[in-house]
Amino acid sequence: MDEIIKIINLDIIPIVNKIRLYQEKSNRINENDSLKIKKHFEELLLNLNALVILYPKSSLLIDSLKKDLESFDFLNFKTFKSSNVALNYSPPLNNQFSFFIGVVKSQNSLPPRENFFECFLTYREEPKNNHILYSEYPHPENICSSSKLILGSKGISQGNCVVFFPENIYGNLNLKKQKYALFFFNKFRQIFKEITIPNAKRIILKEDILSLKLSDKEFYQARCVWGYLHDYFHHQGPKPFNKNIKLKMNWFVGLLEEVKCDCQTIIECYRNKNIPYRKEIIEFVLFDRMFRYPFQLDNLTNFDSGTGFFIFNYLIKNNAIQKQNTKYTLNLEKIIHNIERLVNKILSIEEKTDESLIKGLSEALISNYMKVSNSKNRKITDVKEFKPLLHLKLNTKTYITNYNFLEKTSYY
Repeated sequence: MDEIIKIINLDIIPIVNKIRLYQEKSNRINENDSLKIKKHFEELLLNLNALVILYPKSSLLIDSLKKDLESFDFLNFKTFKSSNVALNYSPPLNNQFSFFIGVVKSQNSLPPRENFFECFLTYREEPKNNHILYSEYPHPENICSSSKLILGSKGISQGNCVVFFPENIYGNLNLKKQKYALFFFNKFRQIFKEITIPNAKRIILKEDILSLKLSDKEFYQARCVWGYLHDYFHHQGPKPFNKNIKLKMNWFVGLLEEVKCDCQTIIECYRNKNIPYRKEIIEFVLFDRMFRYPFQLDNLTNFDSGTGFFIFNYLIKNNAIQKQNTKYTLNLEKIIHNIERLVNKILSIEEKTDESLIKGLSEALISNYMKVSNSKNRKITDVKEFKPLLHLKLNTKTYITNYNFLEKTSYY
């Protein structure tokens, strides 16, 4: 595997990053740049052919990229789509590597966030602890893949992107079913310790943070448990995400979907003593949602930031979060009581058969706790009770992180 890692790291990622730089400048390509881009692709394809020799499992994906390139107009990056790649990429089986290359939008990556050429190598490792969950929370499809990012191009390796979904692939049109959900959970520890916790300490009165006592390996395992439970709940209820993707891609319906799954995860961790790392996971979910996402650089247009604003405002309005001098206290029992009520509200909306009614009721519920513009490109216009906290965020430079997992042999 060392030779495969070497060729991806030295001969493929640098070229992918060069091509991405042209995309960042503009979708339109001038004549001079188009010739340079063609040369980059020619070199890249030669190196990908060499990779196939060392790593035959990548041949189908690389052939798919070649087919996608046949319809690429070298004067317009908007024509650079990955329809064939989307059809032919498969996530790794457990304890196996997987290579991806194509055009994707990386969630919560570094700005700008658009459809860019990216690649990555990942290693799937499902913790043995997760087997405890399989009997009590049997996933109907088990498409959630916990993995460790080994190598990635700029948009994957930098910033806080820990997810890779088929709907993020540019050109993957008419997606009716989500076939996989791949997560880079070894990135989480650094994000949580360097961003989430410093933010949380500025906001809440809590001296003893249990999750900070976890080892690097335990961090990975605990994050995988959260990931599994969250994805499990996506597949439950009146409108499972996997069977209602188009509906759940609506901004308001999708926001409540994310909130619901995280709230259900918290409730189960509070209730079920068999869940490993359950207390730490409650901290992960609450702190990450409320004290990291709302401080993203693009927080007023960022979907995940919206979930954090919504949860915080909902809990403070229901006295589960209270202000004490300059900081805030969290009452876990009140949090559980109120998020149970919230989950029931969301599920009652999902029980409706009319999708336009579901969208309207979702928007109405959210508007009680924050304001969002009606424009095509959603923008949060009023964060309400969260507004006094916005100045507490860390220096924005700390929000872009370079991950070099080759330095750590365990990839944690």
